[in-house]
Amino acid sequence: MTQTRKRPSEATTKRLFAKSGNQCAFPKCNHQLVVDNSVVGVICHIKAASANGPRYDKDQAPAERHEFANLIILCPIHHKVIDDDPESFTVERLTRMKVSHEQDASPLSAEQIDRGAELLVDQSVRSLNQIGGITAHSVVQNIYLQPPISSESTETNNSISSRFFKLLEEHGVHRNQIPRFVGHDVSLSDVQHSSTLLPKLTEKLLDDICARLAIRREWLDGADSRVHLEHDFYKSPQEFDAFLTDLKAKNIDGDFSGVLLFPLPGRAERDSNVLLIIQECIGSIGPKPIYRYHLCNNWIYGYWKSRAYLTACVAIAWRLNVYVHGLFCEQKTIDALAYGETLMGWSGEGIWALRGRRWYAEDMALIPREFLKGLDPERKKEALGLALELWLKLDDAGHMNAGFEENVSLLFHAELAKYLKN
Repeated sequence: MTQTRKRPSEATTKRLFAKSGNQCAFPKCNHQLVVDNSVVGVICHIKAASANGPRYDKDQAPAERHEFANLIILCPIHHKVIDDDPESFTVERLTRMKVSHEQDASPLSAEQIDRGAELLVDQSVRSLNQIGGITAHSVVQNIYLQPPISSESTETNNSISSRFFKLLEEHGVHRNQIPRFVGHDVSLSDVQHSSTLLPKLTEKLLDDICARLAIRREWLDGADSRVHLEHDFYKSPQEFDAFLTDLKAKNIDGDFSGVLLFPLPGRAERDSNVLLIIQECIGSIGPKPIYRYHLCNNWIYGYWKSRAYLTACVAIAWRLNVYVHGLFCEQKTIDALAYGETLMGWSGEGIWALRGRRWYAEDMALIPREFLKGLDPERKKEALGLALELWLKLDDAGHMNAGFEENVSLLFHAELAKYLKN
């Protein structure tokens, strides 16, 4: 009886590495797969090799599971990313990612291909159990690699050390980079397992990392489900101004940006959540920036007062050179983030990882029709007039100044006049 192959053939592995350009296939990831004589890349299955794995296709022939078309090489971080979220990282998306990367990858020399493939094939190979049971293959080297995800499977996901690992990995800090990022005499040997890390998690270290990443200590302790600090600036644009000014003063060299999440047009309801996220670069590890996030919530899509005060905050951000872009996205995406219970970071990609249709959030401070879109359908005429009056009141207080030279208040006065006539 012919035995089904349980891992990629040597020829397939060589072809995969040759097409990879020795770089993780995840978009914008610069991690190399082979460094000198060390292999850190992971061969991952697009459709899972086992029935309990993500994206498993029961109709796929067993021989096809380890063939070239079903395999993609990623760094350990993005290996985890795609299997943690199979709904986002579908077979179609991963296939496009693979094809695009292989088309754009830098060519390798014959010597590089032979050496990389030799390391992948000839070294001791072990199975790494991914989230959901998919099996990948990685060469065991005498270096500190990120441990298999299953190595923590016997430890509670609610342990403080497990949360600590999760926090830093979500912010793009690889496990082997943790000592360099956190300091406090944490070493590489300390970060290999939760049990070895736990003695190093002093009160000072925990407080420092929470302050540095703007995370609630209660979440890290496992006592609360809310991860992020929440900021409510409804009716308080002057407090938002002071908040952002203080952040920039304390981080003079930091890069700031923001995203305003609106529900998709045609699907939004009056009471739908809207969310403003300010992203702050707090440093880097090598060329990779590390961000923290400031969650500004309690905004209601269709309520005229909420729209005016939110617009003032966007204008203030622009005036302070914090460029907020708009994104139309699914309401479930906004709701998942709005109450601070979802750990933000997107594996270090930041707010640029959020998917949706771009729009110009600053236009609400510049163009009356953009400011008024979607407001109070039940009280449309009255609500629009009240919204315009509040916009002008906030403009008189200096809160609608987005840093552009033109005087746009005349446009809003003219728009208000139409409603006063009626």
